[in-house]
Amino acid sequence: MNVWRIWLWGLLPLMMACRSMAVPVGDPVRPGELSGRAFVTADGSELRMHRWAPTEPPKAVILALHGFNDHGGAFAALSDSLNEAGILLYAYDQRGFGQSEYVGRWAGEEVLAADARLALELIRERHAELPLYLLGKSMGGAVAMLAMADADAPDVDGTLLVSPAVVGEAVMPGHQRLALWLAERLVPGLPLSVELGQALGYRPTDQSEVMAALRADPLVLDHPTVAAVAGLADLMEAALAAAPKVQGDILLLYGKQDDLVPVRAVCKLFDRLLATAPAGRWQVRVYPQGYHMLTRYSGAATTRKDLLQWLAGEREASSWLDPAGGRAALGCDR
Repeated sequence: MNVWRIWLWGLLPLMMACRSMAVPVGDPVRPGELSGRAFVTADGSELRMHRWAPTEPPKAVILALHGFNDHGGAFAALSDSLNEAGILLYAYDQRGFGQSEYVGRWAGEEVLAADARLALELIRERHAELPLYLLGKSMGGAVAMLAMADADAPDVDGTLLVSPAVVGEAVMPGHQRLALWLAERLVPGLPLSVELGQALGYRPTDQSEVMAALRADPLVLDHPTVAAVAGLADLMEAALAAAPKVQGDILLLYGKQDDLVPVRAVCKLFDRLLATAPAGRWQVRVYPQGYHMLTRYSGAATTRKDLLQWLAGEREASSWLDPAGGRAALGCDR
């Protein structure tokens, strides 16, 4: 046996250990339900469900999907504006995040998308008389895209994507892809510090008080594992591929100062939409000074205003862009 075979046999246990880093998912055993403060999934998992209701009878309802390392309770920052407009807001802790079981493990993109579809169906049953929207932020935007690209996607009145995570392989530098591939197979459980990204200059917001609140929040993961980051990369690639199939009307909001989902990634998304997506379904707003956390930065009031305008049906204004206009606004050809 030569040295290379010895080396590969030594790596085999580490490669097999990758499977232990996933969230256990059972077979579907029930239709799912909204029970008290929980969203009970098809395999019986209980995910914490957050709910913010307006004081008057609601005019519409939104299911919101949070970003990577975050949890559903983070949408409290957006709830006041939505509630004042008469919108009922739901958000649950996705598997592996917040108060769910197996925090820090990755469930897989198909499981996350299936959970979102089921939650939409349950909310539609409960509020059949109300317009229903799906909102996804960052990782949640990628999950929303996968959920709504499925042939059995629920009937919603619109999908809102806020800084959607669409950093596909074609955008990620080769050395990063190689490093992640090796780390996933050798050290899948290795924790990665969020502070390292900040030290490298990544700024999700320009507000120091928001960053302080994130650091103080015990439900925000500050050391995701290599396996979870690799799972996120797979999700982003899948969402980018599925984008042209997303059903219904879609609003995409993006800030040019976003260094977590770089401009070149959104340019790639727009290229795919222009090549294969039906015209007229995607509307875009680009914020020149916007950061990744578009609902929690110094210009968030404008983001909230635009969300409410679109939800109110004001979608014919010339200020909304199509994907071609989004490409131009981002300078994708430069």
